[in-house]
Amino acid sequence: MVCVCRAYKAGKGAVTVPLVRGETTVIFKNVPADVCQNCGEYYLDETTTQNLLEYAEEAVKRGAEIEVIRLAA
Repeated sequence: MVCVCRAYKAGKGAVTVPLVRGETTVIFKNVPADVCQNCGEYYLDETTTQNLLEYAEEAVKRGAEIEVIRLAA
């Protein structure tokens, strides 16, 4: 995958992804992603994105204010 900065092909890595909806903030740590070594831009695959969105939606339904989730390596 070529990054939007066009300077480097993104490689496998792990990132922190914050999601905010209304009064709820969910921070996912150690999320597998393709990460550009030049600019740090990251890209999540469709399955990972869907999983994060579903978990965040559950946090909103529970009325969570802040949650921090560390994904397994």
